[in-house]
Amino acid sequence: MLSKFDNVNLTHKYLSKDKLWQDPHNQSIDFEGTALGAEWIDERAQSAKSIIDSYEYNRKIIAHSDWSNKHFRFRNDDVSVIYDWDSLCYIDELYAIGIACTTFTATWEIDVQLFPTPEELYRFLNDFCEFSGRVYTRDEIKVISAYVAHTIAYIVRCMHAINSDEVLEHSIRDGQYF
Repeated sequence: MLSKFDNVNLTHKYLSKDKLWQDPHNQSIDFEGTALGAEWIDERAQSAKSIIDSYEYNRKIIAHSDWSNKHFRFRNDDVSVIYDWDSLCYIDELYAIGIACTTFTATWEIDVQLFPTPEELYRFLNDFCEFSGRVYTRDEIKVISAYVAHTIAYIVRCMHAINSDEVLEHSIRDGQYF
């Protein structure tokens, strides 16, 4: 089926079992050079990654991997346009769902909470399941949750690397996602 998309660049910087982080999405982000003070973020990410790495799930889908609000335009309450198609990728389904659950509230353009609450995450997942007809097992939901935790840690780690003051405001130190 993927051969139908041969002319489309469906790359994604996947997580690999031998690395804690995928390559940063921006070349100015240097994880190695900014490791000091980020140990707590790396520890949280490693906890999530251990769950991800222990589960074998081989259902790949074509998905958009950046669901932050800046990539949408709405007409009334409906999505009318989706931007940033360089984020289209061929990716593990649970990873795609974890990214979507994490970033559907993300925006840096207005002063709102960057990450959804755990309740909002589960409502989003339930809405997705209802709409798509998908039902996930308890183990799959655990892996989706680990992808959520790792995605949040990645965003916070990027914020730390660029020395963003927001890193404390939007931190994962309280553990509500782990």
